[in-house]
Amino acid sequence: MAINFPPPTTIGEIYTDPASSRTWKWNGKAWEGTASNAFLMDNMTEGTTTKILTDSERALIGSAIQTETNGTVQGTGATTLNIVAADEGTVAGDARGENSVDLQTTRSASTMVASGAKSALIGGIDNTATNQNCVCLGGARNTVGGIGAVALGGADSNAANGFTLVSGLFATANNNGARVFADNSANPITSRQANEFTIQASALRLEDDKEAVGKVLICNNADGSGNWAYIDGVGDSVTGTATFTNSTNTIALTGVGLLEGLAVGDVIEVTGSTSGNNDKAFTVTNIVSPGSVEVNDAHANKIWTAANKTLENQPNVSGVTVTLACKARNAPLGYGQGWVDVVSDRLASTNYNNFTGRTIAVAIRGIASAQYGTLDILFDGRTMDNNVASVNLEVISVQAVIPTTPTLVYYRLNPTNIGSFSTWHELR
Repeated sequence: MAINFPPPTTIGEIYTDPASSRTWKWNGKAWEGTASNAFLMDNMTEGTTTKILTDSERALIGSAIQTETNGTVQGTGATTLNIVAADEGTVAGDARGENSVDLQTTRSASTMVASGAKSALIGGIDNTATNQNCVCLGGARNTVGGIGAVALGGADSNAANGFTLVSGLFATANNNGARVFADNSANPITSRQANEFTIQASALRLEDDKEAVGKVLICNNADGSGNWAYIDGVGDSVTGTATFTNSTNTIALTGVGLLEGLAVGDVIEVTGSTSGNNDKAFTVTNIVSPGSVEVNDAHANKIWTAANKTLENQPNVSGVTVTLACKARNAPLGYGQGWVDVVSDRLASTNYNNFTGRTIAVAIRGIASAQYGTLDILFDGRTMDNNVASVNLEVISVQAVIPTTPTLVYYRLNPTNIGSFSTWHELR
C-alpha cells in the first residue's frame, strides 16, 4: 500500500495517513514513523509478489530507525540517522557522540562507547573512544582519548582463547594524533606524546629484499623512506669470480666497487681466495670502477717479499667474497695496512701528501756523510722527529705518524749531510 505524503513544510510536522490512521513526522530529510507507528509499511514487493508483513516483522523494521542516542550508527541531531543495536549486551552503552560510529556491542561499563564526536568503535570488547575523530579498530580494553588518535589490540577475556584479561587497559592513545598498537601479551602500552607511532610486538619485520642479519633500518631518501642496510655499509659483501693483480694492486670482481657506502680509506676483507693467500684485510685507495678497486697503492708493483707483500697474483678465482669490514674513520692504525719500503719512490726535501683516507706511519733511516748529519721529518711545517749523527757514516732514523691530509698539508724529510737513505718505510 503506497502512502502519498504531502510536501513537508517544517521539521516536526505530523502527517496522519487517512487510510490507516497512522502518523508520520518530518525530520528535515524524510518522513519517519512516530513512536505509535514503529514500522515503515504494510507490505513489501518482491518482483511481482506482494508480501504482507506480520506484526513482528513490522516491529523489527521499526526498531531500525529511532531518534535515541544509544544507537550504533547515529548522532544527537534531529536530522541525523540513528540506528540502534538489537542487542547491546548485558550493559547498555551511554549516549554516543554526534556523527559517531559504534559497532561494539559488548562492554562491562556503560561508558565504553564512542562518546566523542565523529569517533568510531569498529568492534571488540570494553573499548572506549572519547574524543573527536578518534578511532578504536577493535581488540579488548583499549581507550582512545586523543583527538584523531587510533588504538588497536589487546587480548580477549575469553578463557577459551588462551588469554587472561588483566586489570586496567591494553592500548591507550590519549595524546592527540597518537597511534598505539598493542599485542596479546596482556601488558599495557600507552602513548607518551602527540603524533607518536607505538607498536607493542615480539618482533618487528620488514621485507624489502635487502634484509639480512646485522642490518639496521636506515633512512635513505629525503622523503623519509628507508630500507634495511648495514651501518655505513659495514657488512655489505659481494661474491663471485675475482682477479687479483699485484702490479696494480687491484681486485676485479663484479659489483665490488658498488659495495654500499664504499669509499677511499675503507677496509675490505677478502675470503675464498686460492689457498687463502689473499684472505686478509686491505685498505681501498681507489675505486677504479663498479667492478674493480685498488688497494694499498704504495705496495703495487713492488718486489714481492714477505715484508711488503699485500696482494698476490691470482687470476679468475671463483667463490671469492669481498666484505666492507670497516669505515676509514673507525679503522685503527695497521688494520688493512702493511709496511712497504718506498725509498725508490721518495726524494729528500720534497712534499708528499697522504691521500689514503687513513692515518699512516713513516720510518726513515739515513747514513750520515759527515759528523752531525741530521734528519728532520716535518708534517704541516712542524718538526715531528729529528736525529743527529755523532760521527760520519752513522745510521740515524726518524719516525712520525701522518694523518690523512687535505690538499695543502704535506709531510717531508729535510736531511743535512746525509749521504743516502738505507730505508724509507711507510705503514699504509
